[in-house]
Amino acid sequence: MMLRLIKRLKSDRRGVAALEFALALPLLTLLVFGAVEMSRYVLAAQAVNNVARSMADLASQGKTMTNAQLNSLFAAVKYVAQPFDMEANGKVFVSSLSKSGSNPTVMNWQQSHGNLTGVSSVIGTPGSSPALPTGFTVTNGYTVVAVEAYYDFSPILIDFIIPSQRLYRAAFFRARLGALTSLSS
Repeated sequence: MMLRLIKRLKSDRRGVAALEFALALPLLTLLVFGAVEMSRYVLAAQAVNNVARSMADLASQGKTMTNAQLNSLFAAVKYVAQPFDMEANGKVFVSSLSKSGSNPTVMNWQQSHGNLTGVSSVIGTPGSSPALPTGFTVTNGYTVVAVEAYYDFSPILIDFIIPSQRLYRAAFFRARLGALTSLSS
């Protein structure tokens, strides 16, 4: 009798699919959450890159630059960065760099926007010689608009797949129509 019961239990396959599903469910859940977080991270990095490029492109198109024009550009950042909140979790620096004669490149002015604390421009401060990327030079007589964009990325689901981190992108565009060496009120 006992042998017959053991044989019957050994050949019974009911519940195997449920057991396999229960074993695979944590891995499948982790894969889904990982895909969601990876997608959000890539989108955030693209948004920061788009903010830097768009701001540099738009700022470099004017003959002059005023505080009001710059504030209008800063107001557009939230639309370029959607769905990410650059106002609360980001900061954008717009700087004007120029070179005149044999003098070193100098930062003419700089403005920033955003509530992210504890960040400063990697390029430098107004009046100083900027720290430019390797191989990048400002041609004598030209002005370059440099934009740096920061964003603190925080995952919404699981922090160990992609940890919280600060994203940074910079873009450099040559001023096209004007010198942009001063920022008017």
